[in-house]
Amino acid sequence: GVNREAAVAAEVGDAAQTHAVEAQHDAGAAEVRDQVMSAAHLERLLPALDTPREGKLAHWLFERLPLLSQRDIGFVHTLCGNVERVLRRK
Repeated sequence: GVNREAAVAAEVGDAAQTHAVEAQHDAGAAEVRDQVMSAAHLERLLPALDTPREGKLAHWLFERLPLLSQRDIGFVHTLCGNVERVLRRK
C-alpha cells in the first residue's frame, strides 16, 4: 500500500544520500592523495632547483598547496614530473 511505497521511497532516498556522501568522501580522499603526491614531488624537486626546503619559496608552496583545486593540484603534479624528467637527462 501507500505506507510500503513511502517506506521504499525513503530507503531509496537514504541509499542515494549515502552514496552521495561516500562519493564526496572518495573525492576528498583522492584530493588528499594528489596533494600528498604533489608535495612529495616538490620535496624531491626543490633541492635540485637550488631552493632550500626551509626557504621562503618552499614555505609559500607548501602553505598554499592545500588551497589549490583538484585540477590545479593535478597540474602541479604533472609539471613536477616533467621538470624531474628534464633534470634526470642532464
